Amino acid sequence: MSNVASAVLGTRAVENQGEAAMPKLRSELDADRQPEKGPTKHPTAENRHELLCPICGQKFYVDAVSLARASEAAKMGLDPPFRCPDCEEAESS
Repeated sequence: MSNVASAVLGTRAVENQGEAAMPKLRSELDADRQPEKGPTKHPTAENRHELLCPICGQKFYVDAVSLARASEAAKMGLDPPFRCPDCEEAESS
């Protein structure tokens, strides 16, 4: 596969010695890179703080900044700034 076709398709061919290589998707090649930021359903190195979605009540883990934002909003009597990805998507559609 040419470099131009590879760039257009978002793939990168992996060269094997003497074998025909199957192209791989960029997401497969980059799977070990930094994950997207945002709430997770399980604690991670960055998302260590438990927070409940105010709409559905599901438990999520967020980073310290997100927890501080949610705490500050609660102290001020504002709507919580955090919504889980499912509720956020449902709200926007």
